[in-house]
Formats: sequence, structure tokens, C-alpha cells
Amino acid sequence: MSEVAPSVLRRLGAEVHVIHASPTGMNINANCGAVHLDSLTEEMKHHRAAFGVAFDGDGDRALFVSMNGKKVDGDAILWLMANVYHAECVVGTSMTNYALELMLRKKGRTLVRVDVGDRFIFEETQRTSVVCIGGEPSGHIIFPDFGLSGDGLLTALKVAETLVKAGMSLDAISQVYQPAPHLLKGIRVEKKIPLNELPQAQQKIAEVQRELTGRGRIVVRYSGTEPLLRVMIESDDAARNEKFMEEILEAVGKSLEKTQIHG
Repeated sequence: MSEVAPSVLRRLGAEVHVIHASPTGMNINANCGAVHLDSLTEEMKHHRAAFGVAFDGDGDRALFVSMNGKKVDGDAILWLMANVYHAECVVGTSMTNYALELMLRKKGRTLVRVDVGDRFIFEETQRTSVVCIGGEPSGHIIFPDFGLSGDGLLTALKVAETLVKAGMSLDAISQVYQPAPHLLKGIRVEKKIPLNELPQAQQKIAEVQRELTGRGRIVVRYSGTEPLLRVMIESDDAARNEKFMEEILEAVGKSLEKTQIHG
């Protein structure tokens, strides 16, 4: 992307300032790109640019920074593009912010959640007969009329095209989409005991799910790559998230302790 993206954008008429474009084969994602947005955010302070875009190492993701330095993730881009495509259905994942689900619902649109990974998103978009767009907060966006997987450059071009046609700024878009307060924590585990074998934890999780009905959600799952049990809570109240998180972590900790003692 360090070579291709600037070339394509310039050929289409954009004035482009490029940073982190000296690849050595060893410095992929090294304090830059979609993995590390801080350097792009800082650079935006010194340039009057319509937006900043950061790609990841293999170029399938794009994250954005607005003119005023606000980070714009894949969920915000999904909201923008769902309106552009008049999509009846949006495919997200377990990581898609609850605010997007609420905003789509108010527009009469449906959010379908699948496992993390753009392959699962693409497969779901192919199952439906209605206009459907999909993506992840991490910047994978799959468009209904292009390609089979995420493409960061295509996403950047689509965003630029939309802003030009609408006469809007990315700042305006980011003000409309406000993510719900989000809290994610992990508990290190020795063994990934199925959650249905942790009754105390299950009971507390069910209680919190009932409390969050209509105003938030909770996801509790084991990491696929680390010895961690991850707990994610989203709602319209950050203080409530903290309270519920403390209660769940305590219940999970006690359940794991009992299992280890009896084991």
C-alpha cells in the first residue's frame, strides 16, 4: 500500500501526503498503519487534509482520522456506507459496537452478527437476497458490488467518493456516529473450561444480560490465540459497564477457583 495507494489516489486527482512509506521487509506495522494510528493522528495536526487513512500490513484494512483528529473506525464507515448503498442488512461481528445496531434499527435496517473474520462476513452477505454490506470495527469492509474480501484501498476510495458526492466532511460523519461506551477485559486461565461448567459465572452473566436488555450487550468468550477469557460490555452508561464488569470478573474468578479445587 505504501507504493500503490498514493499512486492510485494521485491518478484520481487527490493531493496526497505520505508517511511511513519506506518498507524494508522488516518494518510492517512498526508503530504505523491501521495497527498504530497515533502517528497519523499527530500528522493530521500539521496538514489541512480532508482525512487521513491508515492501512495494515497486507492492505485489507483501512482506518481513518478526520480533519479534526478524530479516529473513525470500521463501524462508522459501515454506517456511512449502509446509507450510500441503501442496505437493508448490515453484517457485523461480535465486536461491532452496540450503537451501530441501534442506529440501524431506527432506520429499519438489520444488523446480523457473525464470528470475527471477513470470510464469515462475506459468506453471510451471500446468503441474503437483499442489498447487504458488511465489515468489522478493525477496518475490513466488504462492498456488495466489489470483491470477495476486505480491501483497504477500495475502502479509502469509496469513502473519498462518498464525501465528494455528498459535499460532506469525515468530521460530520463522525459526529453523527457516536459509539456506545465499551469495556473489554480479560482473565488469564490455566485451562479453557466450558462456560456451561461454571454455573456461578453463568448465573451472573445471565443476570447482566437481562439488565442490559434494550440498552446494551455482553460477550463472554475465550480467546482463540491466548489463555484468556475475555469479557466485553457495551451500554449507554460507562459507569454501569464498570459495575457489571467488576461483578462478572468476581463471579468468573470464584467459579474458576472452585473448579480448580474440585479438579
